[in-house]
Amino acid sequence: MRLFGSSRAPRAAVLAFLAVPLLLPTACRRPAKSSAPRRNVLLVTFDTMRADFLGCYGDTVTRTPTIDGLASRGARFEWAFAAVPFTPPSIWSLLFSERVHDYTYSTSLKDHNGARGSVAERFRAAGYLTARIVGSSIVNAANGYARGFDHDRDTWAELSLNNETTLARVLELGTQVLATRERERPYFLYVHFYDPHSPWGDAPPAFRTYAGEESRFARLASQHRIFDRANDFEIARFDNAVQVYAGKDAPLLKKTGEYQKLVIPTYRSEITWSDDVLGRLLAEFARVGLLDDTVIAVSSDHGIGFAEHYQTWGYVFPLFNEALRVPLVVVGPDIKARRIPTPVSLVDLGATLLDLAGVGNRHADGSSFKPLLDGSGWDGPVYAEATALTPELRFMIIDDDKNRFAPGVENRHAALVQGRYKIIHMPARMGSKFELFDLQDDPRETMDLYSPQDPTHHALAERLLRMEMSAHRGAADKMDPATLERLRALGYLK
Repeated sequence: MRLFGSSRAPRAAVLAFLAVPLLLPTACRRPAKSSAPRRNVLLVTFDTMRADFLGCYGDTVTRTPTIDGLASRGARFEWAFAAVPFTPPSIWSLLFSERVHDYTYSTSLKDHNGARGSVAERFRAAGYLTARIVGSSIVNAANGYARGFDHDRDTWAELSLNNETTLARVLELGTQVLATRERERPYFLYVHFYDPHSPWGDAPPAFRTYAGEESRFARLASQHRIFDRANDFEIARFDNAVQVYAGKDAPLLKKTGEYQKLVIPTYRSEITWSDDVLGRLLAEFARVGLLDDTVIAVSSDHGIGFAEHYQTWGYVFPLFNEALRVPLVVVGPDIKARRIPTPVSLVDLGATLLDLAGVGNRHADGSSFKPLLDGSGWDGPVYAEATALTPELRFMIIDDDKNRFAPGVENRHAALVQGRYKIIHMPARMGSKFELFDLQDDPRETMDLYSPQDPTHHALAERLLRMEMSAHRGAADKMDPATLERLRALGYLK
């Protein structure tokens, strides 16, 4: 099967899909056997895709016609957030509707979580055929992520995380399994694409269209074979290519902003490629009738930082928007096109999909935000935790004048988003331990507004500390002395 051709072919596939009157005319749907909805559910996530790099979220450079088209006909959540800005705990929170706490690189999530079952198990118990295709070497069956799926395939088993390989496996599943299932049996399909994850620059040539010096850099990077992911994942090879190209050390390039100018265009290319892959998936599924009566949700596991806040690159440790905020677009029968400004968490997305399928409106820690899709109100808490910064990764932090990212588990950041405000607790920060931002007026979080004398700010800090204590199940020994003292002052501890 030829999955990639000329520069015209990808665009043609996207336009063909967008021309399909998806999900709207009832004449195209299979007749329902009962009044309760039995809708298929297709959940697609892209690794490391930032919301603010997509056209439907206001970006004017990156071309994302497929996601933009979905957003124009469905619900676009303006403020959706991962539970943890790191792939393993973020995907776990999505597939199990669980908040993941105290995560470290050595944490085995399946040994400490999942007692309440997965979202896929709920779908399967309701009679759904469940399937999963992922381009990942870590969110695999061995680590517990495939619970509840009748069919599971990880393209890492083929030594490939390439989007084209993942797409090929999804299309095979569609024709060989989904299309041949009993027609009255709906499906729940989860697809995770590895790109636009770093190292960037391996998008097919037709998508490397962001002009300038960056295209020459991408060719140099390819010559250094830094994108041969079957053999080497070290980001150091990417840094080495940058250094060879620019003639300067990577840390200096990152501090001056030159590094970002080189890599961001290649990141945009991978987003455009990822968007096109999604368009081809949906076009083929629509052609064979697999999108009839189907709810589609498109999101990401986390974003990526380009030194906006004290970090050279990455996402694991900070809870600023570039790392924590994700795109979320939901399309389906009876879902009206609307922009939803209410903050939501990926922890609640699984329960929402169950609700849209008529299976239930709660699961584990998640509660459905379907009322927002119906135009009603919803005010679930949006809580997030970061992975603790370890000493060996301290090099990733630059210009941290407030000591926000001092290494150690005691410096695990936590955040709460409520209404227009986002407050972050940074236990090791010099001075105030909190930073607060007005997301409506300052979405890039450039101005810390926190004042302990402000009653609203104090109430938000108090609620965040209370949620932290609840998250850690009262395990006071896991919290640093300064936080414990504040909790005692607030009356939560004796």
